[in-house]
Amino acid sequence: MLKKEIQYRLCRLLLANLQGDGLLGDDEVIKVNELLLEKIDPPFRSAETVGDKIGDGVKVHERQKNN
Repeated sequence: MLKKEIQYRLCRLLLANLQGDGLLGDDEVIKVNELLLEKIDPPFRSAETVGDKIGDGVKVHERQKNN
């Protein structure tokens, strides 16, 4: 279980570095992160925010309205 979470977090760090170096744009980072969530399926994915969506696919602003 933790192995998947660690793999995902390491990939996220690499993405952040690539984005910080100007090698990836915002849209590319969002797309790659969506693919990582699908491929790795980390156990804490529901806590992730990708673009304006939480890892379980709910838009951040929609969830706030429902609470």
